[in-house]
Amino acid sequence: MKNRLFFILPISCLFLAGCIFPEQKFDRFFAWSLPQTEEMVAKSAALGVTDAVVSHGNAKQLALARKYGIRAYPCLVPQHSLWKQRRPDQEAPLQVMSASQEALHKFRWVDKAEGADLPSHHGGEPPFDISTGKYLPDVLPTRLLCLGSPAVRQMCQEYLSEMCANPDYAGIAFDFVGFMNFRRCHCQDCQAKLEEYCRTNQPAAASGLNQEETFFLEQLVSFYREMIAHIKAQRPEMLTFAHLYPAFLPEPLYGRQLGLDFCAETAAWYFPWPEAKIRAYSQRISQYPGGVHFIGYYNTPLSNFPEKNPALVERELRAMLSGGAVHLSVCGFAHVLKNPDIYAVFKRYLRHAK
Repeated sequence: MKNRLFFILPISCLFLAGCIFPEQKFDRFFAWSLPQTEEMVAKSAALGVTDAVVSHGNAKQLALARKYGIRAYPCLVPQHSLWKQRRPDQEAPLQVMSASQEALHKFRWVDKAEGADLPSHHGGEPPFDISTGKYLPDVLPTRLLCLGSPAVRQMCQEYLSEMCANPDYAGIAFDFVGFMNFRRCHCQDCQAKLEEYCRTNQPAAASGLNQEETFFLEQLVSFYREMIAHIKAQRPEMLTFAHLYPAFLPEPLYGRQLGLDFCAETAAWYFPWPEAKIRAYSQRISQYPGGVHFIGYYNTPLSNFPEKNPALVERELRAMLSGGAVHLSVCGFAHVLKNPDIYAVFKRYLRHAK
């Protein structure tokens, strides 16, 4: 009996140790974004942050990243404010939505009259109505530029050239490359190009997408590839990283088509997802070398944002790892740093934690 107890006790200890110190851990950890103070950057490095988005031109932030061995990425965000900054005397080629979508944008984000029956998921996949087989209406609050516009692409390339000129940047990040309505742009130029595309191209049966969906997916892909080629032509060693946001509903997981060095695709949003969905998405994200698993987290519930407690966050991280995850990304990282219990959960699953 004594021998049996001596055998059982070590096995039990090993089981408990496996729960507290999991063998499966994330390698690279991308933070959106790096804090501004040395205390918080040191805390970030101790957590296991390897890569982080920084504000372009912020010398103090960049110096702290360098001091603590964190790779720094300025970020390209093709939104209206960037155009106004760089082309103040020119009218912006903005994305256009349908009349009903513009009305929803005004109701929800301008008048701020959102009702509980129309929750926004803030750029992630909107709630899905099983009874209709459709997503509930939702639109992004941020005004985005038309990704098919040559003028927009030229402006973005000029901005990228400025970033490439700084040797302290390890790479460049992309965010908000997508559509305000999560599907398409209705501007006159895009509509004309779509009509021409439909006349000359048949739907690809294997993809499951119709002609319109394929056209706008190809617009996303071509934008990324042009920007990546522009970066690599100037600095071949420079890394490219993106979070696919806002969601493209016809094909939420399209990162493998882009040619990025690292691509964060949403595996767990700010709103809790079923573990089965997290695991299924993680399995797809893990199928290419640069796949990064994105998790959204806020420390305190904001308007219409549910609270995610440590147990839930841990289940989400474990579901990603069970789906084959290698790399992790989080936004908002500042909220992780503020919550000791959440910080501890992340630290258990990060390979480079100190």
